[in-house]
Amino acid sequence: FFSPVLCATVARLEGPPGAAPSELVRKLPEGAAVTAHSAYRGSAAELRPFEPDLEGDPYRAHQYALTQLGAERAWRRSDGAGATVALLDSRPATHPRPPANAEVVGPARAGDAEAGHGTLMAGVVGAARGNGFGIAGVAPGARVVGVPVCAPARDGGADLCPLYDVLRGIDAG
Repeated sequence: FFSPVLCATVARLEGPPGAAPSELVRKLPEGAAVTAHSAYRGSAAELRPFEPDLEGDPYRAHQYALTQLGAERAWRRSDGAGATVALLDSRPATHPRPPANAEVVGPARAGDAEAGHGTLMAGVVGAARGNGFGIAGVAPGARVVGVPVCAPARDGGADLCPLYDVLRGIDAG
């Protein structure tokens, strides 16, 4: 496919497992490059929902990064309203309290399934504050656009994010 973001044509070539790119591509046009089709793994293999039985944000005390970022002070100026965040990750799962500002574009992968890491990251970016459920997002007013480029690993491990799909997702976002 042609990537307008990269201003380049990107192709996926599959060969025997363990084959080096130089074994599969013997001649390239001038200025072309070959790279291995890497796959990246997300860190969350499962979701553990929190029952909404407390006031505020029950996990806020564990979000030390929000404190380090000075999020409370930043929220007084802006909660991210008017900004759009493209989230290249696994397809966010249907959430018991979905933010009104979230949508999914794609899928970039055929047969893409919901997975834990994309859901976690969508919450880190855009979870509503003070609703008695889970965490506070760093930019709860921002529009979050999920671009599925990762899929759950078949072995039940963390999500897999092949480089080719990530590149396609950059253009989709």
